[in-house]
Amino acid sequence: PEGYAAAVELFKQRKFPQAQKEFEKIIQSGTADVNTHLCLAHCFLQQKIYTKAIKEFDWLAKYAKNSMTLQKNSEHTAR
Repeated sequence: PEGYAAAVELFKQRKFPQAQKEFEKIIQSGTADVNTHLCLAHCFLQQKIYTKAIKEFDWLAKYAKNSMTLQKNSEHTAR
């Protein structure tokens, strides 16, 4: 999705609050994919915002249908 590469770059630079905002913009635009939600979940984890991280991992456990491994890992991480 548009803006994803820039958000990932912020994530790689460990600028998690800024990356979080960019991933949230992508989700709000309706163009987010599974990777967008996964990166957002990890942004929340790195900032110790656990309730929001769990929400994203729950989303992934429910909707990451093309990757059973990601689905199971997300469900496990959420718990």
